[in-house]
Amino acid sequence: MISRSVVLERLPGVVALVLAATLAWFGRGLVPPFSYEPIGPRAFPMLLAAGLAINGLWMLFAPSRAAKSEAKPDENAAEAIIHGRLDEGDGGSFFGRPVLITLVAILAYALFFEQLGFPVATALMTLVIGRIFGGSWLGGLAVGIGMGIGLHLLFDRLLDVTLPAGLLSGLL
Repeated sequence: MISRSVVLERLPGVVALVLAATLAWFGRGLVPPFSYEPIGPRAFPMLLAAGLAINGLWMLFAPSRAAKSEAKPDENAAEAIIHGRLDEGDGGSFFGRPVLITLVAILAYALFFEQLGFPVATALMTLVIGRIFGGSWLGGLAVGIGMGIGLHLLFDRLLDVTLPAGLLSGLL
């Protein structure tokens, strides 16, 4: 019989797969009336859905934490998840503080994307996500700046997908 903690550990993988399927379903219909860009609007949601599906499959089929460690599984795992308590040593429950910070960061990214522009918004988002995963401020900032500018140049110059430059409009 599968323990409750293993089921709760696999739940985010199932949610990710459902979200990936939903994103792919809605993304497949994004076809412009005429082709003005080489890739088109369908590519981004489909790539995002593929990445989400790969991560969901990993979360679903990767060895469980209970199987990796010899520690006794937490008997109150469901209660910890419901109350959002973080467990020491395992990164916390699914609904803990890191997930809330990520949700706020995604909302801020969506709200300020046009004003800040793709490079700055992406750099800030990368910094926040890097800090959530335990990265340093300097490393997160360096990777964020590299990703923001690098991806903007990739999409804008190589793939001809127009992205807002925002605060850096005079430089890029």
